[in-house]
Amino acid sequence: MTTSLPSNDLLLVEDDPAMVALVEFALQTVDVKVFSVPSLKEARALLAHKTVQGILLDLGLPDGDGRDLLDEFSGGPLSIVVLTAQGDAVTVDDCLARGAVDFVHKPFDEVRLRASVTSALRQTHQAVSLQELEIQEGAARGLARLIGSSTAMVDVCKLLGRAGRTAITVLLTGESGTGKEVAARALHEESPRSSKMFVPINCGAIPANLIESELFGHERGSFTGAHATHRGCFEQAEGGTLFLDEVGDLPLEMQVKLLRVLQEQEVMRVGGSSPIPVDVRVIAATNRDLQKDMQDGVFRPDLYYRLAVFPVHMPPLRDRAEDVSVLAQTMLHQLARRHGRKTLTLAPETKTALRCHSWPGNVRELKNTLERGVLLEDGQVLYPAALQLSNTSGLQPHQADGANDVFQIPQTRDDLLPLDTVERIWLRRALDLCDWNIREVSRRLGIGRATIARRIDLYGWEAPGVAESSAADN
Repeated sequence: MTTSLPSNDLLLVEDDPAMVALVEFALQTVDVKVFSVPSLKEARALLAHKTVQGILLDLGLPDGDGRDLLDEFSGGPLSIVVLTAQGDAVTVDDCLARGAVDFVHKPFDEVRLRASVTSALRQTHQAVSLQELEIQEGAARGLARLIGSSTAMVDVCKLLGRAGRTAITVLLTGESGTGKEVAARALHEESPRSSKMFVPINCGAIPANLIESELFGHERGSFTGAHATHRGCFEQAEGGTLFLDEVGDLPLEMQVKLLRVLQEQEVMRVGGSSPIPVDVRVIAATNRDLQKDMQDGVFRPDLYYRLAVFPVHMPPLRDRAEDVSVLAQTMLHQLARRHGRKTLTLAPETKTALRCHSWPGNVRELKNTLERGVLLEDGQVLYPAALQLSNTSGLQPHQADGANDVFQIPQTRDDLLPLDTVERIWLRRALDLCDWNIREVSRRLGIGRATIARRIDLYGWEAPGVAESSAADN
């Protein structure tokens, strides 16, 4: 049985072979497979039998205007980026109005093209994921997305129910994997804004030099590679909800600008000369201790109090063990559909094993564990062996720098360690195991490379090769 992994297939509709070669070369470093056709007819033929996640579309084609294809396929989950030499303001506005997610001008800047394609593919995957959730039997919306009858989850649902009917700004806190984005979507769907866009953005996953443009947009010509006007996330979420995930990872200079937007309800595009009014409900989330970050001077108190108008803490899975079985069975149903299998049921001993596990990765870890079980279990009953859970929940990383760098899941109050200590130990262990490959660490830990780089600077670490080189020079 094969694993169903997300695809990044891109259709390039371009009749100039030299331009096709340039695009393919520029996208070599991006996780994308490019299929190129020279005409609208061949594009339609390919799209009739193949699913792609994005289209890079020229306008001046041998058999017509590319905007015809834009009209045919916009409005669905498929994201389309226009790539053309027709860069006048009227053409740009027309393409964006027809549903293009971005506009790249020829000759293109490679960095700009890669960023545009990556953003478009991300938008497609987000839209498809939402569709998959909604087409499932009894598709859950609103607070029904939040599964569990434990006291902790009942309390959370009560809070979210009160906030959902309003436009109040909500700050979701909690460990990674506790379902903060699910809660944010539930808030949006419970609100009067549910018919408008829900736009999520991970503030820790975007390079510092691009985050302002992603949030607030930019004008054509405002910087190298800005060949077309770009609407930022605030404008995209007009009338709806903007979800700022990992807001604690924003650089200080961006925190100032975000605060101004929240207070004034208007954005200034990079390179713009006049503010643009926006009507957006903001929901923010973080797994950081923002109270400590404020004390350390890395998070602005005024922004914190503007975001935390209505704080809601998402409980870790270990604090709601009674919810694990029903969560697991719901996920098994979804995963079985995804992998073309009949729904599996949990053996009694599997339920016990799931309840007893500590789940340091929370709901996300539970889902990944169950998906492994779906692929490894041949029968219709899921047994513990297929889950490959560790025999012990203790975590014993290799000692990094510092005294108490070996720790286990705490059993008593005295065993508890500060979260920043745990984070430091875990990050150092991940760096050592991945040979200081930042991209690999980012993928495995689910945090942005910029965030990792800041932590390395904060802790004064150096990669082993760098440290040895420095010692040799001395």
